[in-house]
Amino acid sequence: LAEAQAEAAELRAAVEELHEDNAVLKDKAGYVSSLAHEVRTPLNALLACCTLLRDTVLSSEQAEYVRLMVSCGEQITNNVDYVLELARLEEKKVVLEAKPFSVLEMCEGCVEMVRHLAQKKGLALVVDCEGCEPCGELCGDANRLKQALINLLSNSIKFTEKGSVTLRAKAVPLPAEGLEDPAMASLTLEIQDTGIGLSEE
Repeated sequence: LAEAQAEAAELRAAVEELHEDNAVLKDKAGYVSSLAHEVRTPLNALLACCTLLRDTVLSSEQAEYVRLMVSCGEQITNNVDYVLELARLEEKKVVLEAKPFSVLEMCEGCVEMVRHLAQKKGLALVVDCEGCEPCGELCGDANRLKQALINLLSNSIKFTEKGSVTLRAKAVPLPAEGLEDPAMASLTLEIQDTGIGLSEE
């Protein structure tokens, strides 16, 4: 009987600890979500100003700077969305997007975000999306793909001292299982660089 009572007490303690951990996670997710929304508000204002500036008379160099500012601002917005997704993940509320997107535009956008890193090291950045032409636009979560690709490209540039970094994409149409099934495709994304590579270990 004493042993059973001890086990019951341990179980109650474990349940109480679990409830406390869930409360902490909920508070953390709420704080992160609130902070992300606070960042997004001024960021949206900055992007709006950049858009207005883009419509004014600018030199080609100034226009390029504004275009880069808008591109970077949009990526920061995506990063804020990613933080919100992490908060939703802890609350088990993550939903994958399924929107049409151009693989070429997505890849070119990723390369633009890291081009300044490559230029500092004199590296060539190459985008090869010829393998996607047969499929046209795809449907999926382009923002999550961009987040992963930008991180991988940044790492490739970091560990490449000379040469080039290539982002290659290939989409292969897949047969539909039924007449009512939407067209499907297998998308392969590769990053190739002339860096030191990985050790066998």
